[in-house]
Amino acid sequence: MKRILLIIIGLIPLPLGFLLNHCMMNSNSNLPTLLISIVMLVIWFFISMVSARFVSSKIETIILLNAPAFLILLLNLFQEYIIGHYFMNYIGVSTQFFYLPFLSLGFTITSGISSLLASILYTTTLAYIVVFMCLILVTWLGRKVGERPRN
Repeated sequence: MKRILLIIIGLIPLPLGFLLNHCMMNSNSNLPTLLISIVMLVIWFFISMVSARFVSSKIETIILLNAPAFLILLLNLFQEYIIGHYFMNYIGVSTQFFYLPFLSLGFTITSGISSLLASILYTTTLAYIVVFMCLILVTWLGRKVGERPRN
């Protein structure tokens, strides 16, 4: 049951992505999207820190917490490269909104190399992949810090 809870916690970016999209579409001001991305990674870090209460190993934390992100990354790749467009339904929208809270950071990190890889990867795809790698790294770091013995 605790493992399933960790997977469900890994879905937190999805409702936040819908909320962020709503705010972006209905707001006349520019949202601090890079700050939102960084705050989301900090939240991910703290979730990873407390994950020891749910599972006993780092690798299990990394796999379970990031399973939704991995599945959604695969769905994005499938839609972009196999089908050639996003599904025109809730699944297609959800796969984009899951990564929305992190995308500003992904675009910032990839801004220098995205044009070099434009012939093989879409700019958004590269940002998704980088964000996924950041989630893995932050999960590992959070778990490592959470396991340190306290004096």
